[in-house]
Amino acid sequence: MALTRTTKLEAVNTMLATIGESPVNSLTGQLGVDVRLAQSTLDEVLKAVQSRGYHFNVEHDVDLAKDVNGYIYVANNVVEVDVYPASYPNIDPVLIGNRLYDRKEHTYVFSSDLKASLTYLREFDDVPEAVKRYVTIRAGRVFQARYPGDRVADAYSERDEMEAKGAFDQFVSDTGDLNIFDSYLPAATITR
Repeated sequence: MALTRTTKLEAVNTMLATIGESPVNSLTGQLGVDVRLAQSTLDEVLKAVQSRGYHFNVEHDVDLAKDVNGYIYVANNVVEVDVYPASYPNIDPVLIGNRLYDRKEHTYVFSSDLKASLTYLREFDDVPEAVKRYVTIRAGRVFQARYPGDRVADAYSERDEMEAKGAFDQFVSDTGDLNIFDSYLPAATITR
């Protein structure tokens, strides 16, 4: 059998194993409470991890066009919008609901289009394997802790989670092309 990337079904089955439950063949149709809870916990942890913004789920220089009323809407899977302050010194946009709000002018109406960095929530099957591994182990620990009833001893330890987090951090470091100048404060200090 060839190894392939982890699927959401495999992740949920891994989580079910932490409470001693049998694996399922599908995540559709009539699902038991345990399966729905495991799937919900996996989605919750996946959102929490991605909301920080990483190389795999942040896109830079995205054009955001205002509509005829001056509103700027973003997709429902966008969790953060960040504009470079030097490019837009007179506005301070923040995402409220699915549209931008200018905190400086206290309005949803913008006079021009913007370029921004957007942080997206990706589906489980669309994130890199290191992210899947970390999210699965972390979600398994959360799921096991929340599950009422008997727990399987030592399903996932804190050490397992830390090792998966270390692999995740290494992945971010290797693929993120991280640079001190990517942050606004060091860049502004140096260009002063």
